Amino acid sequence: TEDLGDDALGRAVHAASEIIYAPWLGHAVRSEDLRAAAAGADEMVMRALASEFPDALLRTGSYLIKASMAGEALRRALLAESEACSQRVTIPLALEKELRAELKPGVFITGKADRIEHRDGALCVIDLKTGGVRANELALKSLDRNAVGPEQSKALQLLIYAALVLRMNEGANEVRAGIQPLRKPSQAEHAWLTIEGEAVVTRDRLPAIEALLMTIVDEILDPDIPIMHRIDNQWCACCVH
Repeated sequence: TEDLGDDALGRAVHAASEIIYAPWLGHAVRSEDLRAAAAGADEMVMRALASEFPDALLRTGSYLIKASMAGEALRRALLAESEACSQRVTIPLALEKELRAELKPGVFITGKADRIEHRDGALCVIDLKTGGVRANELALKSLDRNAVGPEQSKALQLLIYAALVLRMNEGANEVRAGIQPLRKPSQAEHAWLTIEGEAVVTRDRLPAIEALLMTIVDEILDPDIPIMHRIDNQWCACCVH
């Protein structure tokens, strides 16, 4: 049986969130509905985990503790979102949306957005994270290659999502890309990608964004540029070392 690690917990939280938000697609989310969903968050996470782990195992020891912590994180995130929705109009447009665009002939970039929604009419793409996030991790000083290092991995992910959403929605002139951190849901209103201090990604930035992404792709494909392992990361399951 697989250990109940962050990956499994993340999948369960994403699955529970998708089920919760699905009935609201195309409709304004009401604060009272989010509060009602929060009351059942723990059980929703347990149901999602039950598709991968025996129920008896989930009800004992460290499995129960970890599952309960994930359910509590989702509950708090839903309550925080309920409070936010009392002050703005949020309309979910898509859940677990597959994103794909061609950077140049034969080179595609893909992603999966956890949620795309309108917030007071502004197009937003939201990524759920079971952990926390620091503001500096989402800040890009520029779109130059040297402005994107290991500490900006989350910013790069959001930048890709923003570019894909703009490419796939020709009528959209701008988008915000942000993280909803379940560990600290109070951060959710502030965890936005920023470029040169701006939290809105406009269509006129697309050429520079795509040039940056193409540069990174070229580096990945260049056999003379080694792919280095960060000592604080787990080893890749495919790594021969």
